[in-house]
Amino acid sequence: MSDPDSVEPNATSSEVEDGEPDLDPAESAGVPLFIKHSGWGFAATLLAVLLGFITYQLVTWPDVAALATEIPQTTAFISRYEDVIWALRHPEIF
Repeated sequence: MSDPDSVEPNATSSEVEDGEPDLDPAESAGVPLFIKHSGWGFAATLLAVLLGFITYQLVTWPDVAALATEIPQTTAFISRYEDVIWALRHPEIF
């Protein structure tokens, strides 16, 4: 292996020395090195979590436009108030 002409064209310098390719585990797993060795990986993860949270909020946000034009028959607050009043009137059950 000491003859430089016998080395494959894509060989690295460490492959020339010991016959084994010198591969970075992150590079072989498909992770670009600039993401592994910098803050970009953390920033990308943070951005993905932030976008996921915003998407979740937009999808699950309640539709309150109808409350501006009509009075609801019941709401969660009304139901809770009725439950408390019922429990106060029937203390023997609790």
